[in-house]
Amino acid sequence: PKAKVLNRDHLSRICLITYKTLLAKLKTEEDETQDRYPCSDLIVFPEIAVHPEDEDILKRLADKTQSMILAGLVFVDLNGKLVNIARWIIPDYRKTGRQWIIRDQGKWNLTSSEIELGIESFRPCQHIIEVEGDREGPHRITCAICYDSTDLKLASDLKGKTDLFVVVAHNRDVKTFDAMATALHYHMYQHVAVVNKGEYGGTTVQAPYQEQHDRLISHVHGSDQIAINVSDLDLAAFKRKINNYKGVKTPPANTSI
Repeated sequence: PKAKVLNRDHLSRICLITYKTLLAKLKTEEDETQDRYPCSDLIVFPEIAVHPEDEDILKRLADKTQSMILAGLVFVDLNGKLVNIARWIIPDYRKTGRQWIIRDQGKWNLTSSEIELGIESFRPCQHIIEVEGDREGPHRITCAICYDSTDLKLASDLKGKTDLFVVVAHNRDVKTFDAMATALHYHMYQHVAVVNKGEYGGTTVQAPYQEQHDRLISHVHGSDQIAINVSDLDLAAFKRKINNYKGVKTPPANTSI
């Protein structure tokens, strides 16, 4: 119970920092003719970061920012099995009011530590979230939980089907996951975001642009830190036919655009 109280308080503070970070970003882009508020399209928390009973805090953050949220949950009991999931919390705005769409992405490939704890494989499907509303959309987003992202069969299956591959991680081997993100963003030919625990650092967003300084969109180094990263991602960049934007790398072989 004591740890639960501390973790809920920590999550609340992280959400407050996230909101204020978005507010600071808004102030740098402020248009005096518009009444705007801090907003985001997607907010991601790392693997094993949120207790299911604290989901109400995330929903309040989603309401204040009109954002989708993807959060790695602590291990949950599902029909007698202890499993590792990441939860999509998606606000659905209708004339009747705001409703919630909840989807759980499971993890199939487990680490030795998870197996020792009695965690069982669970990934009945791979969710692809289709986001409409942008004139160059729809844009498709999917996620994998840490070790699942190293499955090249999964990356191959998703190639050409998604525009953003998000990896929620709780991983000490930052160097390997950095290298994986660098390889995957080109071979999948899309944005790849690895969101790792602040204890280890290693959160990164990369994309296959032509120039090196454009490819590395965000990267957090160092350990034992609280880091809130805000990135503007052009999810149409690698399916757009015209080239008057940032230069992109030549697609890998057998890539349909």
